[in-house]
Amino acid sequence: MARIPLGNFGFDAPRAAPGADTSAVGEAVQGLGQAGTQIGLDLLAEERAKALKRALEYQNQVDALAADYAERIESGAIEPADAERAFADELGKISAPEYHGFGRKTAANVNGMIEVAQANARLRIGVAVKGARFASTVRHGASANEQLKISATIPGADLHGVLMKGDLLREGARVAGVPQDLRDRWGRDLQQAVAAADATRDPQAALAKLATASSGDRTYDGLDYESRQRVQEHAKSQLVNQGVAGVMGAFEQEGPDAGMRALVEAESAIADPELRDDLRTQVNSQIGQLRTQRQVERANDIVKLKSALATNSAGRESRRLIDNLYKDGALSPSELASYHSEIDQDTMRRAEQDAAQQAIAESITAGIPLDPSNEHHKKFLGQSFAADLEGMRTINAEKAALGLPALELPKPGSPGMASARTQPSRPGTHAAATGELVVALGRALAGSEPRRRRRELLRQPRAHEPRGRG
Repeated sequence: MARIPLGNFGFDAPRAAPGADTSAVGEAVQGLGQAGTQIGLDLLAEERAKALKRALEYQNQVDALAADYAERIESGAIEPADAERAFADELGKISAPEYHGFGRKTAANVNGMIEVAQANARLRIGVAVKGARFASTVRHGASANEQLKISATIPGADLHGVLMKGDLLREGARVAGVPQDLRDRWGRDLQQAVAAADATRDPQAALAKLATASSGDRTYDGLDYESRQRVQEHAKSQLVNQGVAGVMGAFEQEGPDAGMRALVEAESAIADPELRDDLRTQVNSQIGQLRTQRQVERANDIVKLKSALATNSAGRESRRLIDNLYKDGALSPSELASYHSEIDQDTMRRAEQDAAQQAIAESITAGIPLDPSNEHHKKFLGQSFAADLEGMRTINAEKAALGLPALELPKPGSPGMASARTQPSRPGTHAAATGELVVALGRALAGSEPRRRRRELLRQPRAHEPRGRG
């Protein structure tokens, strides 16, 4: 009877025969399995590396685009609203890496990197846009505040209305998120500008309000210490400047006297001694500059005046010229008085000289001897002596030409001279005789007198020459 084989019918793994060595085969099989696993791991790592590289490249492109738009937004090169739209368009043009076909884990990693890159870029653009809008709000607020400050300086501007507009501006800035310290600074600057504008209109009233802690005027009561000091200095400066302008206006339009009256009025309106000194100093400085300018303009008239004074010919016309120069600002009050005084003194000197000459003429006519101790007589005698001496020199020159002995020239103060000078004049005296002799000699020299007549004339004795002397 045949035997039916018994077994697992192919379901059991082959077994080595009892006693056979199976270690080498096992190791070979194990090594083959490890090699396959390593190959699979290497392929997976290469796949992941390529995916991550593509994801990083995309991320860098998105970051660069976001950085460029953020910079343009912050610099104001592009408006925030336009920047958001333009950035979204540019972002869509960047090719994102394909992660299909990768392993699920790799695909998830790549997809996550893409989403993170896009989210970070949008966040960066959003921050830039918000900052730009805030900066724009601040700029517009600051600009509007500056415009309010300028409007306060317009003549006739409603200063309290300007302050109310500033209140509305700061409230809008608060709603827009502008910080409190910045809004407070706008308020301080605007109030200081309004107070300065009010001080320009009426410096005296402004100083009075600043002198009290509570004046009842919002323009001044809300000022901090530093702003109050600045406004006070501005009010003082305006008080002096307006006073100087008023004085100089009166000086130029109505003359020095009106200018001095205006200066007195301006000084009386200022209680602070230092401000009064400052006012006078500035007025004197500007008057000095104006006087120098007017002296240049009236240089010819000033030269004419000085020439008249130097030649003792100044009179009524010179006085009128002096007054005109003073009214025109070319002369100071001291120069006005000095020039008039010179004319007065010159007039007195001429009157004295005229009186002395009249007295001398009367003395000579009446035969009264002159007094050498009298200054006027002494001066007259000196002039007469000089004239006679010159005439005698002329006669001696003629005598020398004719071979006749020369006259002895007298010396001032000699007894003969003193006697002759103090004697009364009469026809044929030294003065008359000398003059007649010179005329006669002139005729003789011209040929109208014969030579004998010339010799006779030369032989005639002079009044100061003793009789019997050749």
